[in-house]
Amino acid sequence: MKKGKNKGKHLSTIILTVLLISVLTSWSAGLGIFSPVTAQGARFKIHQGTTVTLECFYGEGSYFDGYDFSEQAVQRVLEGTPDKPNLNPDFYIYEYQYIFNQNHQIIGELLGPKSGDDPASGWVLIIDYGEVGINAVTEVPSPSDPRFQEQGFQVGHTYGMFTKEGNYVVLHIDSQYPYMQIEYNDWYKDGITFTWKYVSGQQPPTGNGGELGMELYSDKEEYALGENPVIYGIVTMNDKRVEGAVINVQVLNEYGVVLSGGSAKTDENGEFALTLRYGIEIPEDYQGFLEVLANTSYMGAEAEAGVEIAYGFIVEGEISIILTADKDEYQTGEAPMITGMVTLNGEPIEGATIILQAFDEDEELIASYEDETDFEGEFVWYMEPINYVGEVRIVAMAFYGESSAEAEITIRLTGAALSLELHGPEGPIKVGEYLGIGGWVTCMGLPVADAEVRMEVMGKIYTTHTRDDGGFAYYFDTRQWQGGEYVIKVTVSKEGYKPATGEIHFTLIGEGYQVKVKTYAEEIYDAGTEAEIRVLVTLKEEPLQYQWIQVNVTTPSGEIQNFLGETDENGLFIFKLLVVEAGNYTVKAFTYYGEVLVIGEEKSFRVLAEPPPSSKSTIIIPVIVDFNASTRVKVGEAIEVSGRLMLREVEQSTGEVLSQIPQSGWKVEVFMDRWWQFYGENPCLNDEYYTGSWLNQTVITDDNGTFHFKFLAPPAVGDFGLRVWTCEPSPVYQPKCVGNGTYIRVYVGASADIELKKNQYVSNELLEGTITVFPDMKVAPGGDCNSPWHSWGGLETMITIIGPRGEERVYELPSSNITVEKFCEDFVKIRFQWSISDYLEAGDYEIKATIIGDNIEMIKLGTVFELKKASRTLLTVHPELCGEIWSEGVGAIDPWSPGFITGNYTDMDGAPIPRAKINITAVNSDNPVQKIQLNGITDSNGAFKISLE
Repeated sequence: MKKGKNKGKHLSTIILTVLLISVLTSWSAGLGIFSPVTAQGARFKIHQGTTVTLECFYGEGSYFDGYDFSEQAVQRVLEGTPDKPNLNPDFYIYEYQYIFNQNHQIIGELLGPKSGDDPASGWVLIIDYGEVGINAVTEVPSPSDPRFQEQGFQVGHTYGMFTKEGNYVVLHIDSQYPYMQIEYNDWYKDGITFTWKYVSGQQPPTGNGGELGMELYSDKEEYALGENPVIYGIVTMNDKRVEGAVINVQVLNEYGVVLSGGSAKTDENGEFALTLRYGIEIPEDYQGFLEVLANTSYMGAEAEAGVEIAYGFIVEGEISIILTADKDEYQTGEAPMITGMVTLNGEPIEGATIILQAFDEDEELIASYEDETDFEGEFVWYMEPINYVGEVRIVAMAFYGESSAEAEITIRLTGAALSLELHGPEGPIKVGEYLGIGGWVTCMGLPVADAEVRMEVMGKIYTTHTRDDGGFAYYFDTRQWQGGEYVIKVTVSKEGYKPATGEIHFTLIGEGYQVKVKTYAEEIYDAGTEAEIRVLVTLKEEPLQYQWIQVNVTTPSGEIQNFLGETDENGLFIFKLLVVEAGNYTVKAFTYYGEVLVIGEEKSFRVLAEPPPSSKSTIIIPVIVDFNASTRVKVGEAIEVSGRLMLREVEQSTGEVLSQIPQSGWKVEVFMDRWWQFYGENPCLNDEYYTGSWLNQTVITDDNGTFHFKFLAPPAVGDFGLRVWTCEPSPVYQPKCVGNGTYIRVYVGASADIELKKNQYVSNELLEGTITVFPDMKVAPGGDCNSPWHSWGGLETMITIIGPRGEERVYELPSSNITVEKFCEDFVKIRFQWSISDYLEAGDYEIKATIIGDNIEMIKLGTVFELKKASRTLLTVHPELCGEIWSEGVGAIDPWSPGFITGNYTDMDGAPIPRAKINITAVNSDNPVQKIQLNGITDSNGAFKISLE
């Protein structure tokens, strides 16, 4: 029979399952339960009344399954060859519809035994006794009973039928198969469960009628154009050949259209033959498949058969095949695409049969596929992803008429490549701080759990493993490290995958590797001149370019002037200061390198007074004096900013301050954001000053020129820049403006509690606990947990266990035993576990935990638990599965007798442990969903015996 094209053909299988599922499905094949019984009337090894289950695997099915009562075995039909050609089944079940809302009805048919290549040689006739018990049927009806008819199945009904051996069988349909519509590989599993028995007086009347059979053949499978095929066969009744039976024959094309017909009669050997003539029964120039159907009737019985032949495909010349793959190498999980073309004498041919097979390096078949070429002579095989690493040999065989060709290629399957995303410190850190790194490991966008993470730094190797979500974290203690630039090489690997690597570069500020800030100025300046201040920033004694720096200059009167800028390519920040006030000046510079605050040494210089000139030229400039602002606050706490605004009269040539007057009524604005914003030359005039900051408030100076801001720190953490700015209220010409600013660090306070799953443990138990960290305020309003504006930052948890009390041994939990779960704005759950060794001494143990975060204060907390030594025990188990029975001289396990699980429970010295509860879970190895819970109690000798019934 012509085979259909299908990427994965649906498999149909019937499984016989006795009520003791776990016993029969596990050991039936090895114990001879399916031993053949061929003689009619022989004793049956499966008792009458047994419940059996028929399973069908549905989809694009191209064959049905059957169950043979006499042979106790499974026979598949519509395959190239049967599994066991010696079997002769009674029927095949074909379930084609379920009605779920009507008492789980099953609508189906019983197909008659296979004859030739015809999948449906006939229908088995049965009697529907209705909703009666199986024991209500005690008599055998006549084969001519009018109640026999084609039937469907319905749950709760009882049915009767004859077997080929003449026995009468009664079936009671108990239920749908309990796993109906459950996925099984690429198919769905359907079926029914029924109970059956034989009824006495099984022999049907003989003489008139019986079982009529017919076999149909052709002298060849393929014919050239103009040939005359010969069709022949035999007719039997009750397995005896029949003479004089009339055979009616129809010839159909591959679309089911009848082309011609004819008849023949069996000879004394029950044989018949006829010739299909080209140009008469077969149309001229016909090319394609032909189906020949034959039917006959004899003594009230009917039979039919069919055969398919290929006509006109045999041509002259040789075919050739070209085979290619879309690439040479694939990752595990990818689906290779194999393409090809078949040609005849250089021209593409349609309808050539293609058989493709894939073999591994051990020449084991790992995949196969059948197809036909399209109108361009091409074919495509989209292979399913193969869980295999190595070379794969692809073989393609093409068949067209009597011509064939073969080609092969080799592809290579490699492990799927892992992807690695790394996260490290955003800037330099100080020696002694904990260095936290982390990342994510994925494959094709999916997280990879339990991958090994190997970290190499300074010649040392550290390892951890990924969590279920593919993430990992690790913390390094840098207290013993030297300052410098470091590279952490990270490699992630897992069996069956290509490893991935990455690097994390960071700077550790410490001895031998420091940022230094040094200020240079002349020792003495004259009043009214400009003092040039030079600030040099270096790293490892080398200039640090483009580094932001702030310089505070304190005048002799105590006024602090702020200057903010960036170092040039030589590491210098240079500015000039008009010094008008005689006395001592001090200069202090500082910068942030990453998150490390570096403060330079204070530099002083002196300004000498000069005699007043005979005539003075003065200018009026605004200044902010007594500027003060908070520098470190918690989220939600108040930030205060204050200062005084003065108009200062300065002698233009000397810079001498002649007078300064407080200014009232000036509008002072304050801005706060994540960064500093610098303005144009005339911000007040052109209104280009920055207004998109986090905070923008305005106050008016009082009579003393004083301004004061008070506002809550923003609901975010990290470094913020703050700047105040004011301009002359009603300028006549160009407005006079002045500003000042500083940095503010905002952090969140937090509290925590620790909870153990229980407070008392014994040896070999798993200690489990949870630390919950609560922020003083919500960290991420609106739920944007991943935004850099709302972040817990990195969290490191260090947990040590100390004990027993009096001995104070210290055990440190590895980071792989600690899991951090961030619940956005609300809290953080830190889960930890510790396997208590059998060798630990009993007593009280203390758990100490320290939590360090980027943007929270350090938290320390702890708790205690008690450890008791557990007695070591020994459990032995012995299954006693079934008793033996003997039938016709053959020994077998009796599957209807209950088995037992026996054993003993003692301590390690052999002393019995009485009245101990024993719990056993039995799992069906073929169907893990089916589980049985068994329970028992040990006796005074520590022994137990649990029935499997």
